[in-house]
Amino acid sequence: MTAAVPLEHDREWYPHLTPCPACGAALPTGDSFTTWCHDCDWNVNGGNPVEPRQHTLLSGWRRRITDWAATRVYAGLAQRPEAVTAGRAHRLAVTLAVAVLVGVGLLLAAAIAFALSLQGVPRVVALALLALTVWFFLPGRGRPDPRCLTVDPVQAPELHEAVARLADTLGAQPPDAIRVDTSYNLAVLTHGAFSRPVLVVGLPLWTAMAPEQRLAVISHELGHLKRRDLRTRRLIGLAQDLMWGTADLLWPRRTSEDGGTGAELLVLATGAMQRVAALPFIGVALVLDRADASARQEAEYLADRLAARLAGTSAAVSALASVLGPEPGQVAASAAMRRGEDPWQPLREVRGRPQREIRRLARVGELVGHRSDDSHPPTHLRIRLLEECGPVTGRAPGIDAATWAAIDRELEPFRRELTPQFVDDLLEA
Repeated sequence: MTAAVPLEHDREWYPHLTPCPACGAALPTGDSFTTWCHDCDWNVNGGNPVEPRQHTLLSGWRRRITDWAATRVYAGLAQRPEAVTAGRAHRLAVTLAVAVLVGVGLLLAAAIAFALSLQGVPRVVALALLALTVWFFLPGRGRPDPRCLTVDPVQAPELHEAVARLADTLGAQPPDAIRVDTSYNLAVLTHGAFSRPVLVVGLPLWTAMAPEQRLAVISHELGHLKRRDLRTRRLIGLAQDLMWGTADLLWPRRTSEDGGTGAELLVLATGAMQRVAALPFIGVALVLDRADASARQEAEYLADRLAARLAGTSAAVSALASVLGPEPGQVAASAAMRRGEDPWQPLREVRGRPQREIRRLARVGELVGHRSDDSHPPTHLRIRLLEECGPVTGRAPGIDAATWAAIDRELEPFRRELTPQFVDDLLEA
């Protein structure tokens, strides 16, 4: 439970103590943030009901798998507080994926050999069918979102230099390019036939973040590059696509044709055989999904640890807390936009959150099951694992206030260019 007496650096936010109306516990109170009870959860969501997110049957099943994986991996990493390298979950997922791809490769080689053994038109038809099958299963090239703007090193030398220095300190290869968009996110994605890494910076989130939070988020994404998580994800994803895609091709389609009793029996018999043929592929796909869920959760936990080592535990926790609750500054930005004012200005004025508010948001996140997406562990578990490993002082290269100010000036032209898109996003929200 959270201590009743506010932490020393929170006293300016919570100068008073009042009794909880539900259980009588002493509650730190102030005018800037929600007053809530750490013992009985009174007012933990600001008077709003805490309702877990609803899911369909399929999404609920996937959520249970990821919740199981997140909890299991969390328990294992809690026993290995210094671990930042791949563990059992990663090795198992990669081994299964490689086994699947080797098996598919052998089958493809046998099919090609058989096709080449034919003569004339049958050979041409067989090779054409194989080519179409290979094309169907080829992974996409990951074309960048056309709404993203590429930030050239000439346009933003300080930003590129800062990212390169952080990557060098972490022992990671810097991203091939940096792009900006209007999302409340910051991520490393791949593009092109050779899966080149690209750092995509959501300018609303970037603008609302304090320098130490930016440092932590960039370090987290560079941690994925250091661990080669993107390549692993692509490998496992290809194996999953092959298994689910093959099962989908084999699974019978519904038909409305009425051809008499004999035709119906033939359709039923053919459908049963198709289902039997598809079942092994579905089974392998389910095993891959389960292994992949654990590998993804582990990758995020370990990237968090790398971020804490570079930026410090406090900065890493603060960065995670920034995605809890509503997007920082979005309401104020929407109000400014409706008044005809600069929607970016309220984001520049977003104030930091004290530790007690971070813990309240983490508790709400735990109750509603908050996570960035299904590839990430629950946010409250990510914060808890960082705090249980003890405070770490960041060892990132010095990026002073003047450098951060220079980076903001470099990004200002991109903000202006993206303002119409940002306004559209605010209207849709």
